[in-house]
Amino acid sequence: MASSTGEFWETGLIDVERLQSRAITYAKRAGASAQSVAAMDQLLQTPLARHLLELSAEELEADLVNDAYKPKMHKLYCQLYTGVSAEFMLNIRKGPISLLQMREQDPVLFDDLKAAIGRLQHVQPMPAQTVQVLQDYYSMEVPRGMSERVNADGVAPITLHKLTGGKVTAVASGSVTAASNAETSVTQLIQDHVIRAQVRALHRRTGMKLDRTERLANALGHLVLVVDSLSQLPEGIKTLLFAGRRSTDRAFLLLQNVFCAQHLHNYSGTSSIYAVCKIDAALRSLGSSSSDSQRAKIGPLAGTHAHEVMSITAQLLARYDYLDDHSTALHDHQYAEQGAADSANDKGSPESVAQGSPVGMSALLAHLLFLRVNGGLASATALTDTFGTEAFLSLAAHTRVPTAFIEDMQTSFSDEAHIQPGSMVLDLFKMWRLDSGDFAAMAEAVMCAWDARRQAAPDLAAPRPLLINSNLSSVQEALECARLPERIRPAVLAFGGLADQFLPFPLSGSHAGEEATLELASVVMKAVQARHPGLAADGCMPCAAKLGDDADASKAQVDARHAIASARCCRDAESGVYPGHDEK
Repeated sequence: MASSTGEFWETGLIDVERLQSRAITYAKRAGASAQSVAAMDQLLQTPLARHLLELSAEELEADLVNDAYKPKMHKLYCQLYTGVSAEFMLNIRKGPISLLQMREQDPVLFDDLKAAIGRLQHVQPMPAQTVQVLQDYYSMEVPRGMSERVNADGVAPITLHKLTGGKVTAVASGSVTAASNAETSVTQLIQDHVIRAQVRALHRRTGMKLDRTERLANALGHLVLVVDSLSQLPEGIKTLLFAGRRSTDRAFLLLQNVFCAQHLHNYSGTSSIYAVCKIDAALRSLGSSSSDSQRAKIGPLAGTHAHEVMSITAQLLARYDYLDDHSTALHDHQYAEQGAADSANDKGSPESVAQGSPVGMSALLAHLLFLRVNGGLASATALTDTFGTEAFLSLAAHTRVPTAFIEDMQTSFSDEAHIQPGSMVLDLFKMWRLDSGDFAAMAEAVMCAWDARRQAAPDLAAPRPLLINSNLSSVQEALECARLPERIRPAVLAFGGLADQFLPFPLSGSHAGEEATLELASVVMKAVQARHPGLAADGCMPCAAKLGDDADASKAQVDARHAIASARCCRDAESGVYPGHDEK
């Protein structure tokens, strides 16, 4: 296994000829079909693949590793969240090495990580090409004022913090768009350096060098096996590639997108703006025109929205989640005021809610505001688990869609189907994205809520919900999910991590017969603080948070710098009694 030379031998240029040979070797060894192996072999011989593999480190770092949901949330921020500042905090949920261990065991690599994160502040978040790609592949028109503001805000500065117990984390602080723009690029850099830390440790222990070419070949071999295995999915289930933020190498992310677009069964799109921009530019440089059918095979871009908008909205408007008077409820914001009053007065809701108990009105409000700015009622998607899916369903089923919202949507999106008077918020959503917890249990909860609504108001209830499972960790889990009863079977499987892993690496020399494994980190960067100069902190919610549906709270995140505030935030969110839902 040849390697680059120098202090960072594990990086550097890719040996394309060796890459092709080794990728095929890994794919065959893993047991992929001859047809899938041949498909990868053919891809690596194309001018497009060669072009992508020849991109320099500077070219690969020239754009943010952003996903398609980001610009739609930033459009919301630019229009309605002006003046809001935010902080996003890194959290390595689990992994083979922590940042503290990296700093102590490989300080040179740790310094390289800090330098790479620092360079993000010099990246323009929304260049002209990104604006054009969003129009071509996502049918999204970016207002000029939005791109100007996003670029002016840039990427927020990222600082390292040492927490109680010695854990090291990173925090991006700035305007809400600037902090948001740091998130996915930082997590990708963390993943890259976690892999490199393991490779360098292996070299110190065994003398073996798994250079960048070898790692990329191995990852591509694993990708062939994944795509081959997912060919067993039935025709009715679509697949989406939600990769990027945890990708081990940006070159792999690009080839992964090309291969999946061409060969993944029932492929319906990618979330990666970064990948589409790079591949689109490569095709243009190779002579493809905007109407070329080859370009149509890249996308389309696909995405819903993310937890950050619910977390940020909840902290900014926490007072709307606490009912002082269950008959009149809330004040100030017309959507929240009317929605809360209707919820409290609706015949189906409980007569009383415990004084001071939180009610997740802000999560509904965030969804309404997202639709108000972006439109898209025909495919409106609920992301329900920020503060618990069952709580979201209970409140959405008992909250009438505000008249002001209906009027605003008719005015701004007159070409879309009108919302019928008397509709509940539950009726708006055609797709339900389940991102944590037990999928079957959460899917059944969605279907039960829909059944009850259909019986209560058959003329208003939405069509049968389409379910998205974006919480998949293995191919086997995806295949099992496809065999669920039709009632709770997902219409879409969205994944990234299960297609981002490595096969075992066979070692040689004195370690012949042994294998090395590289483990990916489960890394996220979530909104933990949101502030606005016109909104005084009232203590209801001391930090922005995400809980998720997992019984062990494995995907929960709060501001770890403030232990007392974090504990209170979790306690309040977990112990609340929600309308129509009496379980704690």
